[in-house]
Amino acid sequence: MPLDGLAFAAVARELRGAITNARIQGIFQPTANELLFHLRQPGRTHRLLVCIEPSLARLHLTAAEPVNPLAPPPFCQLLRKHLVPGRIAEVSQPPMERVLALTVEARDDSGSLVHLRLYIEIMGRHSNVVLTREDGTILDAMKRIAPDQNRHRELLPHRPYVPPPAQSRIDPFELDREAFSRLIRLVPAKERPAKVLAESLAGFSPLAGREVVARAGLSLDITREELSPTDIEALWAAFQEVITPLQTGRFRPTALMTPAGIEFWHEPLTSVQGESRSFSSMQELLDWVYAQRAAEAEYSRIRQQLVKVVGQNLRRVARKIAAQQEELAGAQRAEEYRKMGDLLTAYLHQIQQGQSRVELPNFYEDNQPVAIALDPALSPAANAQSYYAKYQKARKTLAKAREHLEASLAEQQYLESVHAALEMSESLEELREIEGELSRAGYLRDEEKGEGRKKPKPASPPSSPLRLTSSDGFAILVGRNNRQNDYLTMEVARSDDLWLHAKEIPGAHVIVQTQGKEVPDTTLVEAAHVAAFFSRARESANVPVDYTRRRHVRKPRGARPGMVIYDHQRTLYVTPDRELLARLGVLRPQEQRPQ
Repeated sequence: MPLDGLAFAAVARELRGAITNARIQGIFQPTANELLFHLRQPGRTHRLLVCIEPSLARLHLTAAEPVNPLAPPPFCQLLRKHLVPGRIAEVSQPPMERVLALTVEARDDSGSLVHLRLYIEIMGRHSNVVLTREDGTILDAMKRIAPDQNRHRELLPHRPYVPPPAQSRIDPFELDREAFSRLIRLVPAKERPAKVLAESLAGFSPLAGREVVARAGLSLDITREELSPTDIEALWAAFQEVITPLQTGRFRPTALMTPAGIEFWHEPLTSVQGESRSFSSMQELLDWVYAQRAAEAEYSRIRQQLVKVVGQNLRRVARKIAAQQEELAGAQRAEEYRKMGDLLTAYLHQIQQGQSRVELPNFYEDNQPVAIALDPALSPAANAQSYYAKYQKARKTLAKAREHLEASLAEQQYLESVHAALEMSESLEELREIEGELSRAGYLRDEEKGEGRKKPKPASPPSSPLRLTSSDGFAILVGRNNRQNDYLTMEVARSDDLWLHAKEIPGAHVIVQTQGKEVPDTTLVEAAHVAAFFSRARESANVPVDYTRRRHVRKPRGARPGMVIYDHQRTLYVTPDRELLARLGVLRPQEQRPQ
């Protein structure tokens, strides 16, 4: 969920105590939608992160130190000019609004003391940062809003600052027991209290409304007509539990990892089920939550980009293979061209110039008649020489055509293996490895700078393959991309270890470390299930899995990453068993059954 009004109020209260009177030592703009303030108090240094990216909008103290551009953007330069080394004199928040105002005591160009205000608006796609003079005149905004975008609220230099429209909702801190009871009792009979609270109270999100109902011990789907007087009292008590920490400052920040994503709040959540994690402050909570979300967003962005690149190249190679197969088919007619030339030479006396076709006895096939196409403009002898010329050209082309086709088929196999690795990737680190591999192979282009192919980066050590333990106690190692596969097979595995791979299907190299022992059938079958699951056939039945000793696996000279040849193999047929994979630790319990 996004940062709701209650959680924002908790963040604002903590920041008020943490950064009031702090000196602004530096301001940086790591990305177009992020600002980082370096703040200093006696004995303490803080980094305040402000992000107005719609899906990641927030502000909080952070332990991270993002990489900054070499040249600061114009808005960052403006903030440095006016705010460094200013003192944060006041931190304020309009009641239950997701806006934080920093009053900064600084000096102007003449050295006179001035008070500037930095408004940080955290409101999804409307998020912004606006710097104003003390009289409310805008110096500039991180996102300028022109009249044609919003005629009621221009955010342009020299215009007066107009706050975001106030919520037409009830301030929850102004409600007493009677007013709260009346709010609940006067809504339509079929209305749900959770929805009423979310839509009526300032700062309340749908999550906050559900949380009050859940803390009251009521069903989230209960309607107003089903409420008893006792239930309304329970709702009042739960409501007090939710808002009291915002008055006392005693928060219990909590994040819940759920199948749908991460939920968080200033208090423990009872309306959501998931793995709980507690934090010492809202700042620490938000720093962790949004680091996870930023990593997920970066993972999705990079994966989408790489899938697009691989898909484009697969289509290109497919077209190339089709053309090469057609060329090879033509080249394979070399012997036919030679025979046609021989027949024309042998029967020149029977051919008249101007003919477009002639039928002659084929002495290569028991004198069976064969039709030969002719060029009417050429003499019989010239037609014969034309077929000999085609023969010579086709003969020379044949070897190269086969070589080119084999190279294209190898490239297609390689790209399919990369596509499979992208489907199996689970972490940003694994995607970075695949990105580096594709960059070094020359498949990635710097589209933004228009500089052609990216300069290949030196290869870093591969990430660790997945390590599992069979029910018999044998280690099963799994490579989830081509670099891991090469490292696992060519460097980690010993000659007597078992090597498994889905037969003729892009997928992982799987190693069973034997330690010189005989591998039981149970372990072999489990490893086969793992190999089938970590392949493009993971949703198929009766997946063929080859297995052999590592000593029978070789990497040809010049082969692409992850490409090997092997022999002495035997084949098992398995259908990936999710319960078995969950026992091995491949899947989490909630992933045992496909959704």
